[in-house]
Amino acid sequence: MYLENSYEPKDTPIHNLNPLVKFLIFLLIIFLLFLKITFLAQGVIFLILLLVIKYSDSQEWIMKHGVPSYLFLLGFLFMVNFVFMKSPGFWTENALHGYKDIFGRIGAHHTTGEDKVKHGWFFGGHLLKTSSSQHIALKSSAKCIERIIGWTSSCCSTCSTDSYTLPSTGKWRIVPINVNGDVKYTAFMPAWYTISSFQIVNTFSLANKIIIVIILSSIFTTTSPMTSFTYCLEDIFRPLSAIKLPAKLMALTVAISLRFVPSLITESFRIIRAQASRGIDYKNGKFVDKVNALRSLFIPVFVISFLKSDELAAAMTARGYRPQENRTSFRIYGVKGWELLVMFCCTLVISCLYYLHFNHYYLSSFGNAELLISIAS
Repeated sequence: MYLENSYEPKDTPIHNLNPLVKFLIFLLIIFLLFLKITFLAQGVIFLILLLVIKYSDSQEWIMKHGVPSYLFLLGFLFMVNFVFMKSPGFWTENALHGYKDIFGRIGAHHTTGEDKVKHGWFFGGHLLKTSSSQHIALKSSAKCIERIIGWTSSCCSTCSTDSYTLPSTGKWRIVPINVNGDVKYTAFMPAWYTISSFQIVNTFSLANKIIIVIILSSIFTTTSPMTSFTYCLEDIFRPLSAIKLPAKLMALTVAISLRFVPSLITESFRIIRAQASRGIDYKNGKFVDKVNALRSLFIPVFVISFLKSDELAAAMTARGYRPQENRTSFRIYGVKGWELLVMFCCTLVISCLYYLHFNHYYLSSFGNAELLISIAS
């Protein structure tokens, strides 16, 4: 699947689906992925993705490009989380107030007088606990935590006189915990080899979202020609004409911009090869040298983009194109009954996922994984 000539004409249900229906479903899923959705919602989206892959005849591309990309994302994101996210993931019992298990096996959570800190599994590191009750320290002020771990000697009004067990060596990290809009603090001393379920859960969650976006975007571009996408944009922008905005011009501008992307990429590679033959090295050397070398790439591409724009404007003017006039369409993209059914089913499923997210539902069958995604910090 390439940027240039990415459309692959096939006779599949996804290819024949109305482009506006495809694009609206695509947007609904993308907006949902920007939220902190649980593994249950991600699993449902994966099922939708599998159906899209099957009925778009994209299995070969998935095995060749999708699976290796997903494995690379898992490895890369785990290394990033391993280095920068040294935390087992903390939440409190009172923070669970308002969260509900989908099948009602746990029941509703209620606030308690003493707010106890919960955390995910971890290997390596130390928690800040009291010497007597072995409860994890939870303070409303970061200064209290700083006094306990010895960063400062000053004390605030909320500091207690409890004694705490402190390791002799190591560096503490103060962790803020969101408790129903209120921020409280605890501390964790990680080791260099600290591995936690919080790292693993975040790795899989982010990798799942990225690969879903990549696959859906690739399938959309390979099953929708640019002409149909232009009409799709016109339909989306059409309500804006009620407030005197040029909807057709906006759709045309976006479509032309997308058409320019592959041609400019081709020109960029051509310029890179031409400049490399003249002795310009884009890969080796210091950072300043690489920046100076990139100037010989960006300036020609910038000039070429203006030249192509001027040529396109001259060609459209020579053909008598007037964007303010109403134009007839050679292709009619009507909506059939089965397309409305697909739109209704997908919208219903995605709306249910939005409802579960905004009403704080989770599935306790996944253990702490759902909580680590939703409320842990």
